[in-house]
Amino acid sequence: MQANSLRALITCEVTTEFLASLNERNIKFELSGWGQNGKTLSDSELVAKAQNCEIVIVEIEELNRKVLEALPNLKFVGVSRGTPVNVDLGFCEQQKIPVVHTPGRNADSVADYCLAMMLDLSRKLTSSSRHLSNEGWLFDGKLPYLEFRGREIGNLVVGLYGFGQIGVRVAQRLINGFGATVYFFDPFVESSSYATKVSSLEELFEIWVGRFLKFHAKPVIILDPYDLYAPLATLIDHLEEHGFVKPGQRELLHWARSVDEALDIAAQK
Repeated sequence: MQANSLRALITCEVTTEFLASLNERNIKFELSGWGQNGKTLSDSELVAKAQNCEIVIVEIEELNRKVLEALPNLKFVGVSRGTPVNVDLGFCEQQKIPVVHTPGRNADSVADYCLAMMLDLSRKLTSSSRHLSNEGWLFDGKLPYLEFRGREIGNLVVGLYGFGQIGVRVAQRLINGFGATVYFFDPFVESSSYATKVSSLEELFEIWVGRFLKFHAKPVIILDPYDLYAPLATLIDHLEEHGFVKPGQRELLHWARSVDEALDIAAQK
């Protein structure tokens, strides 16, 4: 099939530059669906519009087996989202139809939002704003500063579980923007120039001992909502009981079952 005869249905948001590149390649296209008017095409509408298309690019619309089987000319599928969860990948693989997607597309937006939530929790923005709106300036007769001053992010040790597209960007913002100390765990990432990987019990002990020796003054908190590290807590208690841990060292290691509890512990240290 000649390139100048290709037809495409596009139901995602696209840039003028992208459309210009299609014109340069003589690809005829129709813009429709969620990306154009906020209304998702039904299966029957999608089939009707893409019936003669070799290219379909979607974001919200579902390319399930029923839809794909009704598109005999389909040669290429594009998905404008991080993972192509709305496409029957098994069918496309069977029919040798390539599927491309956009990993990391929203990574910056999610990282911004994550940092905004950290700021909200650490600086108590929502709770202080709600108090000022409903109760006035004083808090139990005292200046609200004493209750809502929160913690500076630059003085926190932040742990990230997962260090992919989003995790890296969160670390960059925390380190470059606030000067925070960042550790991460990710079995698929060997190392990073932005943060320190924690992958073993030895590394945890190193951070813990460093706190005891006053190499740093930041609290060491283990976030364990599902008791995954409960055996480790038992081990450390046993070490303390039998004198393998110096007096005062056990108190420097804290367990938390939720993010809120971890932040409360950090705020007190």
